[in-house]
Amino acid sequence: MGSDEDKRVSQRIPFILRVDYPDRKSFSDATENLSTGGLFIQTEMKLGLGTKVPLSLSFQGLLD
Repeated sequence: MGSDEDKRVSQRIPFILRVDYPDRKSFSDATENLSTGGLFIQTEMKLGLGTKVPLSLSFQGLLD
């Protein structure tokens, strides 16, 4: 059986952006990759499937 990556329509490009959450001021994450279908955020936050999460993306250190 093939991996999940075999099912992807769009190529994923490694790209790191800072992820901030307006409702969690002391909490931030980072993206790992982007595609035309979305992005992957490495996080320890537990979220249910379909949960909407307000966030902002920026280059690391740009808004510091």
